[in-house]
Amino acid sequence: MGAGSGAGGEGAKRKHAAVVGAAAGEIDLSLLDPPRPGRPCRQASQDPMMQEARKRARVLRNRAAAQLSREKKRLHLEQLELENAELQAKNAELEERLGRTEAANTELSARLDGLARQLQGFQALLLGSQRPMPAIGDAALDWASALVA
Repeated sequence: MGAGSGAGGEGAKRKHAAVVGAAAGEIDLSLLDPPRPGRPCRQASQDPMMQEARKRARVLRNRAAAQLSREKKRLHLEQLELENAELQAKNAELEERLGRTEAANTELSARLDGLARQLQGFQALLLGSQRPMPAIGDAALDWASALVA
C-alpha cells in the first residue's frame, strides 16, 4: 500500500481529528487524508470504506447545516411576527388618532360655518343701518349690541 493508506502512515494523519457516528459504529475521520487542492486522490476514492466514511461525514455536515438553516429561519420568523404585532398596534393607534382628528375637524368646520353666518349677519346689520333692518334673533342682537358698546 502507498503512503496515504495503511497502518504505517496513521500518525501523520491525525491532524484532522474528528469522529463520525454511524449506525454500524463510529468512524475516525482522522484516518482520512486532508483535502488537497487539485486532483482528487484516486486511491481514496477506490476504497469503499473511505467512500462510505466521506459520504457519512458529508451527510452529517449537511444535516447540521440544514438544522442551522431551520433555526435561522425560525428566529427570523419570530422577529417578523414581533415586528408585525408592533406595526399592527401602531396602525390601530394611528387609525384611532385619525378618527379623533376627523371628528374634531368636522366639529370645527360646523363651528366655522356658524361663525361665518354670524359674521354675515353682523355685516348686514352694520351695513343695513342705512337700510331697514331685517329681523334677527334676540341672541344675535344682544351679541351685536355688546360688540358696539
